This record gives sequence, structure tokens and C-alpha cells, in this order.
Amino acid sequence: MLRFRELLDLADDKSRSCAAVGALARTDLAEVERKIDLLALHGELDRMLATCDQGTVSDCRVIETLAKDAIQ
Repeated sequence: MLRFRELLDLADDKSRSCAAVGALARTDLAEVERKIDLLALHGELDRMLATCDQGTVSDCRVIETLAKDAIQ
């Protein structure tokens, strides 16, 4: 969760090093990037499942897509 309140609380001490703000912002950035990756994964899984025709594994589009991605 982004910590806007915590970041704003740091502003109360004007003489404090900006390093604490930077550390919190970097942590928040990492969390946002993780969520973006999850959204991309969600989209890819959704796309793969949309092409699934519930046939046999030998014809499985999900497996086919995963195999292609593993090679690249």
C-alpha cells in the first residue's frame, strides 16, 4: 500500500534528510511495479484462457503459449 500519509508526516521535520522520503518512495515504486507485472500476467493468462477450447492437452493453447514463451 502506498504510504502517502507517512511521506507527508516526514514533511513536518524540515531539517530531516530527504533520504527517508526517498527510501519510502522507492519502496512504493517497487510495489507499483509489482502490481503492474501482476496486471500484465493477468492479461496474458486471460488471453490464453480465452483461446482454450477445452480439448486435449496435445491441442492446449495455454501449454502452447507457455512453451513459446519459454523458448523466447
